[in-house]
Amino acid sequence: MPNDSKPNRRQMIGGAALLPFALSAGGAAAQTAQGQPVIGNPSLPEPADKRMGWAIVGLGSFGVGQVIPGFVSAQKSRMAAFVSGNAEKAAMIGQRYGVSRFYNYDNFDSIAGNPDIDCVYIVLPVGLHAEYTIRALKAGKNVLCEKPMASTPAECEAMIAAAKTADRQLGVAYRVHFEPANIEALRRIQAGEIGTIRHIQCDHGFNANPEAWRPHKWRLEKALGGGGSMYDVGIYGLNTSLMMTPDDRPVAASAVYVYPKDDPRFRKWRAVSTGG
Repeated sequence: MPNDSKPNRRQMIGGAALLPFALSAGGAAAQTAQGQPVIGNPSLPEPADKRMGWAIVGLGSFGVGQVIPGFVSAQKSRMAAFVSGNAEKAAMIGQRYGVSRFYNYDNFDSIAGNPDIDCVYIVLPVGLHAEYTIRALKAGKNVLCEKPMASTPAECEAMIAAAKTADRQLGVAYRVHFEPANIEALRRIQAGEIGTIRHIQCDHGFNANPEAWRPHKWRLEKALGGGGSMYDVGIYGLNTSLMMTPDDRPVAASAVYVYPKDDPRFRKWRAVSTGG
């Protein structure tokens, strides 16, 4: 074969196939697989019986699409039960993820008798957060509730009081405080790298279209939505602003709801204040 020519795929495969024989003929030692000890400090998951057991309350799009997959990769937690109003869906998802204990919204309080459940994750519409958080706390379980915490300050205070009475932990699943980009931004602010913060403006939103995406439907129902867009996506701007100013809290905050005047999607929200 001329020096300036390139081997074709058949020639390369043929040469690779002959390589082991050439090494053997040359006296190379045969390789064998051998077991090795654990090296370093690998991050291994806890044994199943030592992980914290969680009951997932609500198997909607967020619970099934994001919360449950997160537990699959968790190293210190595991899913112990599902709570859903759809028994068929719960059984199907349970079979897929190895969960065999199921509850519905009527027998939810009976989780008190299940020692396998340490914590409850409330992944329900906002209007149901307070009720099921308080019921879970009364059942003697720790609770992680999705954001926003509840629809009113009174509901939030009732949830906190229930946690104190039950001597259990209550948390709100607000992830922004743990995201690397936000942590780095806070570091730069505290180090004075970007000067003094005097004003923060935030803009959050999405097109709520229940015809195209059914999970948007509950957000447009006043009783379940819990407060409108400010409570939903607007909370990111509010809480992130508070995070970025830990030593100099804002002296004032305002928000504005904007929607088409005659849009039927927002007819239940027209009584909501447009500022505050």
